[in-house]
Amino acid sequence: MAEDRELPEMLSFMHGTFSTPHMAMWVLVAVSSLIAAVGVRSVVGLTGITLASNLGTFILYGLTCIWTIVAFKQRKEFNPIKHAIIPGLGIFANLVMVGGILYLYIVGNADSVSEAHISSGSPGDGRWRVCFM
Repeated sequence: MAEDRELPEMLSFMHGTFSTPHMAMWVLVAVSSLIAAVGVRSVVGLTGITLASNLGTFILYGLTCIWTIVAFKQRKEFNPIKHAIIPGLGIFANLVMVGGILYLYIVGNADSVSEAHISSGSPGDGRWRVCFM
């Protein structure tokens, strides 16, 4: 991505010897260190961040399916199987996954409920949590 100029200019600086985008790597190290610091402090907090990441992934996949249907709806190369049925099944599957994750975490044990509150940024136990989505 750095060679194709798809990264912001600051992140696309290439290392002279290894030809890697070393500034992007340092940003990745910093973000990973922050997540690790949360995990060292609280396993519940780390699991809450993981839950938020999983929910975000399923929501993004569902939106991608919706965008596929919308993008191909009026085109002449529209194929009902590839551009309507399969994305429709993807939307359904992602909604089931999001619902299942939320259901299992909300009705689970005390730690699971706390993790669900952390991932959604809701008060939960009376204190506001930070949402890391």
